[in-house]
Order: sequence, then C-alpha cells, then structure tokens
Amino acid sequence: MKPMQAPATITKIYLPTADARDEKTAALYRHMGLTANEVRKVISSPLRINRNTLFQLGLFVLLAFIFLAPQHAFTSTGTGGSLPYEGWL
Repeated sequence: MKPMQAPATITKIYLPTADARDEKTAALYRHMGLTANEVRKVISSPLRINRNTLFQLGLFVLLAFIFLAPQHAFTSTGTGGSLPYEGWL
C-alpha cells in the first residue's frame, strides 16, 4: 500500500498591528504578498470582543480549570476501625 499524501492548504493569518504604518514593516507585508489596500486593513483592523465572545472565553477558562485541576481522592483510607464495620473489611 502506498503512503497517501493529503493535499494541504496554506493559510496566512495577519494579526492587526499599528506597526504596519512604519514603511519598513509595510514593505515586509508587501513582500509577503499583501497589496497596499490589504496592508491598510491590517493597520486599521480593530480587535472586537463582544459580550458573547467574552462569555465564551470565561466559560472556556472555567472548564479548563475544572478539568485540569488535580482531582481529590474520593475514597478514604482506613484508620483501623473508626467505623463499626471496618474491623471485618
């Protein structure tokens, strides 16, 4: 059986930055294939977090804390007969 090579799609993500106003940084973005209009979009793209996104991020942090926190032992260790029936266990 031959090894299968799946086709791949290259995705570039440019985060919003005000540093693209600098001519050196803008030239770097143009060298990476962006047009002047796309560089302007990178400069002016505000990062918008609405109420729903903030709620989902908080829920994610809470669930991550619950699942990644060390679990406590739910069983007790015998102390040598502190309960009436522990002597015969």
